[in-house]
Amino acid sequence: MSKNKIPFQVGMILNDFMDRFGTEERCQQALFKLRWPDGFRCPECAHPSHCRLKVRRLIQCHRCRHQASLTARTIFANTKLSLRTWFQAMYLLTQSKVGFSAMALKRHLDVSYNTAYLMKQKIMQTMRERDNSRPLDGAI
Repeated sequence: MSKNKIPFQVGMILNDFMDRFGTEERCQQALFKLRWPDGFRCPECAHPSHCRLKVRRLIQCHRCRHQASLTARTIFANTKLSLRTWFQAMYLLTQSKVGFSAMALKRHLDVSYNTAYLMKQKIMQTMRERDNSRPLDGAI
């Protein structure tokens, strides 16, 4: 009888996660690379040259002066929480094999229950949408 491979999937240990995403700056860099893997292109004019505004944390196009936010059109849009907190929530929710309650998320992240509940719902909804975006094919 063969073993069930799901319990033996390799996850990311906490130390590796903290090395990769332990600071706000590292989380911003990771999100930037995910959003623009080939480098930033202005959403308005597609020009690649840009600068970062420090005060408002925006990216501004050199050609048209359009300002783009790193978190716009993501689940992180309009949040007051740090990206680090969001990344930690995603880690906790995805590394647990038996599920992770909003109450446990509240305790681990030191946020209110309502915040933990909404974060969990947004993350789970995004995971559902990504799973449903690929149609099944082949023998099922």
